[in-house]
Amino acid sequence: MTPRADAGAQAGGGPSPTTGRAAALLSWLVVLVAGLVVLMHLVLVLGGHWDVDEFAIFSAYRTQGIGFLLQRTITYSPRPFSELLLYLYWLA
Repeated sequence: MTPRADAGAQAGGGPSPTTGRAAALLSWLVVLVAGLVVLMHLVLVLGGHWDVDEFAIFSAYRTQGIGFLLQRTITYSPRPFSELLLYLYWLA
């Protein structure tokens, strides 16, 4: 008598239907969250605008480098984290 080929899967070797449903639910949840992140990004991009000072800051970064970032952060900026993000954006 030979054992059946699917006996190992029935004995706990394969995924159960509950695990399959949980994986599918998790997959849909990840897709939903990723879609919401993209949608929020698009809303923020469409709501944003660039003023002259952003272009002037980029020009100063080009000519003076990180020294301008440090000088601006220490002496002027009320938002140092925002300045750092703008500098990293300029680097990209």
